[in-house]
Amino acid sequence: MKNKKTFLSLVTLTLFLLVLFLYLQSKMSKIKSPNTSLLLPTPTIAKVLPNPDQENQTTPIFEESGAPFSISLYNITGSYHISILQSPFEEIRQKAEKFFLEKLNLDQESACKLKVRITTPRFANPDQSSQTFPLSFCTNQ
Repeated sequence: MKNKKTFLSLVTLTLFLLVLFLYLQSKMSKIKSPNTSLLLPTPTIAKVLPNPDQENQTTPIFEESGAPFSISLYNITGSYHISILQSPFEEIRQKAEKFFLEKLNLDQESACKLKVRITTPRFANPDQSSQTFPLSFCTNQ
């Protein structure tokens, strides 16, 4: 009889511990669940909002494979960048400036009020590559 009572006590204790373990485990999972969901990123927000840590967010105005120039707007500074990608520099620069005026529907005077810089890579025009140029028709840039 004593063995039977001991056995029943052990079984009862084991069942009690098992129920207690399952109860605590369910409570712990409820506690962890809300916290982990808060850490997940929301992809729709990340795609809509600009990244303030990214310095050179640009909007292409004109970029075409094999084109002699490209034009971009730097969103953060509000400045335009014209890159002369072929030579001769002055000839392509004139074409790029004319295209810039037409594309933005500007006259020369209005364009001179904008921040515009013209550069060229070394492979295209080594003599002008280390310089930054204003629009050729602007006198005080």
